Amino acid sequence: MRFKMKEYHNQAKLQLTVRINNKFGDRGTSSLAIGLSYCTKITALQLSLYNNSQISDEGYQSFDQCLYDLPYLSTLECYFSNSEKLLKSKELLNCDNIRILSLNLILCQLLSEKNQHKRNALKIRKLVKLQY
Repeated sequence: MRFKMKEYHNQAKLQLTVRINNKFGDRGTSSLAIGLSYCTKITALQLSLYNNSQISDEGYQSFDQCLYDLPYLSTLECYFSNSEKLLKSKELLNCDNIRILSLNLILCQLLSEKNQHKRNALKIRKLVKLQY
């Protein structure tokens, strides 16, 4: 990454977007997760990993683990595409801190994909509010 996430360690809200068809991959996901781990005061995160087919299940799992480890993260807004794999790991499903989850499914073309993302979101243990 070209910028240093450590500079944002006191931020309460953060917006992260990785553009469509970017060759971000597992290495980029790992770097982003490491950077986010410095931002322990985040309460709200807007996350977009549009159509990044270079990210494997392990890459998404490491990112989910990072979200799980953010102690004050209570609001998560995710923008999903058809191939998105976020919100599927046991770490995030057992997360105690995320209370409000907002899903933007506009890039999902298939109704079955939209429904799958919603079902996955509803499995988050302490979720109070789901918006889509």
